[in-house]
Amino acid sequence: MTLSTRGFGLDAKYIQRAMAAWDVPGLSIAVVKDGQTVYSQGFGVLKKGTKAPVNRDSLFTIGSCTKAFTTVAISMLVQDGKLSWDDPVIKYIPDFQLSDAKITAELTLKDMVSHQSGIEDGAITNIPAKSYKKACKHLAGIKPVRAHRGGFSYNNTMFAILGKVVEKVSGMSWSTFLQTRILEPLAMDNSFPTRKACEGHPNQTSAHIKPAGKRTVKVMDVPNLDFLASSAGLQSNVTDMAAWLKFQLGHIGHGKLCAQSELEAMHSEQLQVEPNP
Repeated sequence: MTLSTRGFGLDAKYIQRAMAAWDVPGLSIAVVKDGQTVYSQGFGVLKKGTKAPVNRDSLFTIGSCTKAFTTVAISMLVQDGKLSWDDPVIKYIPDFQLSDAKITAELTLKDMVSHQSGIEDGAITNIPAKSYKKACKHLAGIKPVRAHRGGFSYNNTMFAILGKVVEKVSGMSWSTFLQTRILEPLAMDNSFPTRKACEGHPNQTSAHIKPAGKRTVKVMDVPNLDFLASSAGLQSNVTDMAAWLKFQLGHIGHGKLCAQSELEAMHSEQLQVEPNP
């Protein structure tokens, strides 16, 4: 369904021009205004070289937007009184280990969700591991790039570990927690915690990449990273993500998920990030 764009200036021709300029095979977009989805539409194709169109129900790997869901899961457990943001991660994951023993002992859940460990592991597709255990072993060998709480240090594996914290404290898998306590209450009925959960789905987009030195994009072969699902594994569509946006904007879900105060805490500034030149 395409709804009127009057009042906020969105123009389909502008979107199509931008797609052509950036060589984007397909995308979907939704606009939420005053708690309502006022625009929802797909553009382009699911996979370059094919004709199957993207629509508002097409699944995308939402990648690191998954991290916000895991942060909400931790927040819900804080609200339940089952843990504290200031708890050290080793309280729940005793075998957690970094190269620096002091940081290992002092790193808190808040440090992890706000990327303040001082340790970076780069893009998720470049993590040299094929299992959670190997990813953690790799993490333990990385030297800090800055001091603990000394700035923003992006880290994917930390969020995989936070998924294990959710499991340890809630008594259910991260996938089950996500499905039953977040997705279902928000009526995000066409979202899936992992790639495996939606394997063979007929309306699923492919990842694309523009190789260095090339002028056009090609289909990207992405390894299965479900072992890091709580960092980047969620599969969703623009209809469901509009519901997530309504939750983040304070329109739905607070009685079922977390209180407004918890949402405001997650939206508050934790550190300043230097611009990337």
